[in-house]
Amino acid sequence: MASEDATEAPAPPTGCWDVFWTKHDPDQVFAYSTVKLVSIKDRYLGIFHYLAMFIIFLYIVFWVILYQKAYLKLEPPVGAVRLTLVDPSPLPTSEPSYCAAPTVNGCKYWLSSQASSQSDGRSLFITTDVQITHVSRECNDTSISCRPTYGNTTEYFVGNIEKFTMSLDHSPRSPNLGIKFSTEDIAPGVLQTLPDESKPNEWKDKLTFESLASDSLALTDLLDAAHYNLDAPADQYLNLDVSTPSGWTYRPYTADQKFKPYRQFGGVILLMIYYDNHEHGFVANQNIIYYAYRPIIITGIDDFVEETIWTDFPTEQVKLLRRGIRVVAVLTGNLGKFDFQTLLVQLTSAIALIAVSKTVVDLLAVYVLPRRQHYYKAKYEETADFSDLMRQYKLEKAAAKVNGAMGFATGLVPAPDTEALTEEEKYYLSQAGVTLDQSAAIPPTEAEANSIEMHERGTV
Repeated sequence: MASEDATEAPAPPTGCWDVFWTKHDPDQVFAYSTVKLVSIKDRYLGIFHYLAMFIIFLYIVFWVILYQKAYLKLEPPVGAVRLTLVDPSPLPTSEPSYCAAPTVNGCKYWLSSQASSQSDGRSLFITTDVQITHVSRECNDTSISCRPTYGNTTEYFVGNIEKFTMSLDHSPRSPNLGIKFSTEDIAPGVLQTLPDESKPNEWKDKLTFESLASDSLALTDLLDAAHYNLDAPADQYLNLDVSTPSGWTYRPYTADQKFKPYRQFGGVILLMIYYDNHEHGFVANQNIIYYAYRPIIITGIDDFVEETIWTDFPTEQVKLLRRGIRVVAVLTGNLGKFDFQTLLVQLTSAIALIAVSKTVVDLLAVYVLPRRQHYYKAKYEETADFSDLMRQYKLEKAAAKVNGAMGFATGLVPAPDTEALTEEEKYYLSQAGVTLDQSAAIPPTEAEANSIEMHERGTV
């Protein structure tokens, strides 16, 4: 009867999986780790923290998103440009005063087809001065001894050239964003000027074009917006020099030379066509594009075109040296389109500032403010000295060997086998005041045995 009431002992684990779970607590294996927060009840710290977060919130919403429009993916525009010189209508009948300048022989009144030349669609050369030289050969040009004879050179201004107009046609595209605009989608453009060269981003509107078709820009307005005075003196000029292979060379001014203006020297104007569809207002308008002409003088560069006209081939020819203004059009600006990934990247970068504000408040609380010692104790939790814990554990382990039964060393502990102790264990026992004697063995309690076993398994 007694054997029936007795409980059978459970079978010992045999598989690796069963052995693993007998030695490891599932709650410890699958434990969840989280961050512990400390609430410091100080109104001044809290007000400073929330004020910093509010300023960062305003910066993200109004500056990053609304003003800078960080939700847009931007791309520089590409497209086609065509510049054409157009005759004034009606043709002027008065002679300009510069035609009587002593440095020239008067003026030539050319049409636009004579006064302009194009190297490509984005560049237009406008003649303001021309030197005409007659060149003759008395021999056949197949002879190596044949040399040209240069006649007299006459120089003329192109009269009333500033009264001509320039026609501008352009069409911007943004291929990667799928944006393209036709003439009907482009708002009327403006001509802008830069009042102060030391402030390159402060362009001011000078005039607005009313038509949505080709823009017609008077050269007078273009030169005025670029602050380019054709009658201002130049510091050097280009003239005929038969001693050089090309026949032309630079000659610096000397004190005895007469006044020569930029009209006789030439120059380059960089005409930037700035596009945008997102800078007008807080919300980007992706259905209409705005543009502005921004002319800039390229200093230190003149421009000329050399041309040869045969009057009697191959013995008589006329050599023309045209000097003037070269207008070079460049497409600039940015076209934008809403892109969620771009917005996400910008928001992530901006929201990271919140962590910066929290770090600043923590540093002030722990190292600067008068109550920093109290804040430090509230924020940081100091653990026990693990060196002391390890020393106590080694003492317990040595005492267990001495006692012979996994017990703690308390008072007088018998030592059935002192040679089993290491020198380190003997040292810890001596530091604890334990006397190695075999007279009385103290058997371990159940709690002491369990504590040592947990130490051995590493669960404490």
